[in-house]
Order: sequence, then structure tokens, then C-alpha cells
Amino acid sequence: MKIRSAVAFALLSLLLLQRPFGTETPAAADECGRGMTMLAKAYLALGAMTASFQQTLDAKALNQRETESGTLFLAQGGRMRWQYDRPAGKLAVSDGRKTYLYIPEERQVFVQPLDTGPLAPVTLRLLLGKVDVAKEFSCESAAESDGSVTLKLALKEALAGVQDLEVRLNEKTSLVDRVAYKDALGNSISLELSNIKTGTALDPALFQFQPPKGVEVIQGGAS
Repeated sequence: MKIRSAVAFALLSLLLLQRPFGTETPAAADECGRGMTMLAKAYLALGAMTASFQQTLDAKALNQRETESGTLFLAQGGRMRWQYDRPAGKLAVSDGRKTYLYIPEERQVFVQPLDTGPLAPVTLRLLLGKVDVAKEFSCESAAESDGSVTLKLALKEALAGVQDLEVRLNEKTSLVDRVAYKDALGNSISLELSNIKTGTALDPALFQFQPPKGVEVIQGGAS
């Protein structure tokens, strides 16, 4: 699989995030309180959302940066559409049951079941309101700046070798607008959202996908 395909999988699922669990000081716990409350409530009642997104991978071993961007459409029931402007034509869609990742330059579509259970990617479950923040996260610190709150978090269960997890919440919308972390190889990965809009009905057709004729369809996971 080419690096773009590998990066696409990593950025689409946003991986299982973890860093060593540390001990909070009372001062840190006080700073984290409001941010953790915001995070816990962020997506529970969200009906639909659109946003501009930018995904960045700084690959340490390859000494290169890859940046992709586009528009995210999110709706209840695990439905998502990541519509890319850069690279043009790339598309990731979830209909609530399966996910489809289309990479036109490789003429490939990757298909796998959508998992929102306890072992599913934490950030994915967070965007879909499927995460128990207090049970799963430990907040190491919180900082307020320019209308946002940035939390440094650790997962209480060691699910993957990811370090330096940061989640930024927009205080106006109370929604996550940035997630950043480092993986076990030292690569830096981030997702930033901007122009976030909520409360608008989305066309159900956005969350449907039919592989183009002639492309290779690669099935993953259980059917």
C-alpha cells in the first residue's frame, strides 16, 4: 500500500489514542474540570454539522509533510462525508454501517465496517458522541487562549502507542476544532476543523457511495 493510502487510513479513523497515564495535581484537576465537562457534552445532542478540515502528517522517518484538506459533513447515526479538495477527488464516506475510502489516483476503494464500540477509534467515537470522557480520559492540563480550551489528555487504557495527545475545544461552539498527537514512530498527526456550522439539515445522499466502474474494491474487516 502506498504512503497516501496508509496516511488516509490513519487520518480517516484518527487512530486509537493513548499515552502513559500520569498523576494529576489538585491544581491541574481544577483547570481541567470545565474543559472535560465541555468535551463530555460536545456531541451528545449534535444533529448535524459541516466544517472545513485540514489533516497534516509530519512523517519523521521520511522527513516530509503531507497536508490534505476539504469539507466534513457529519450527521447522527454514524454518517460522515470527508470530501477532499486537496487531493482533488479523494472521498471518505460512512453510511452508518460501512466506510468507503476512495483514492482516485490509485483507482482504489477501501471498504470496511463502521465500528463505534469500545475498541473503535476514540476520536471517531468522540465526533459521533460515542465516548465516555470521564471513564476513558485523564486530563493532564488545560489552557485557555483566544476563545478556546486546549486539553492535554491521556487514555486510562493502553490501547496504542500514541503520545502527546491534545484536544482543542472552541468555547463558542463547545465543539472540538483540533486534535493532535504523535505516534509510536514519532510522526506528528493533526486534524483541524474550521467554519463549523450546526443545526442545518443535510441531504441523505451525501452519505451514500457507489464505487466508480473499473476501480479496485478492497474489503477489510468482517462483512
